[in-house]
Amino acid sequence: GCWNTGERLHVPSVRPYGSTAAASPSTSVEIAGRRPVTNALRSSDVSGQRAIATTRVSAPARHTGMFDLALGPPPRRTTDIDRPALEALRLANQDRKVVLISAAAGYGKSTALVHWCAADRDRPTIWAPLNPSDNASRALILRLMSGLHAVSALDDAAIAVIDRRTPVVDVPMLQTLARCMADRTPFLLALDDLHEVTAADSIAVIRHAIDALPAGSQIVMATRSDPDVRLARLRAAGDLVEVRADDLSMDRATIAGYL
Repeated sequence: GCWNTGERLHVPSVRPYGSTAAASPSTSVEIAGRRPVTNALRSSDVSGQRAIATTRVSAPARHTGMFDLALGPPPRRTTDIDRPALEALRLANQDRKVVLISAAAGYGKSTALVHWCAADRDRPTIWAPLNPSDNASRALILRLMSGLHAVSALDDAAIAVIDRRTPVVDVPMLQTLARCMADRTPFLLALDDLHEVTAADSIAVIRHAIDALPAGSQIVMATRSDPDVRLARLRAAGDLVEVRADDLSMDRATIAGYL
């Protein structure tokens, strides 16, 4: 039971993170009234990681773009350097709501994001590499809802709300996002390249997702600039972990171990 209107949706199954076992085949569900959906492999440009499975979901009729969704982070490369300090930071902050990985280009933010999520073997990761098309708030919320669906199938009530063809996100859609987040087992939501999203409506969706995040779940964001998601409030409440350029830089001991 997933979408109930006529196109074909391919949803990857959840696999344990860090596992080398092949994922089970994707499933197909008929949905009416939209363009076809395909399941594809694409090469990730995330720090040279190898190809990752994605679910390609057609956008609603009023939006011309398509977007990719991968359930689970790209696998770590065998040549990646272990970062004990970052792993210690992760272990000490698994209960924080939000992790902000923020630095200029070239600091290895996406690699750090992959390592953070791959090391968490207890929660499924919704891997969401963002791009300028996510400045359309409806496209962004469809991406998030597709990730939640991959973790656990959406119910008919949720499908009815998001299938209404409204051009922008409205209150019922935000309420449905919050409910669907609360209905799922704890998860990680990884937002890579968050600096690509600048539109106020889309930033509002991310703020709402943070506010609605259920206990035990975590949002991990990698970005070149700090997003306008009320970081000061999160910091004051003790809900924010910040990974900055100094944290991503390698010390002499790490470099010596690599050489």
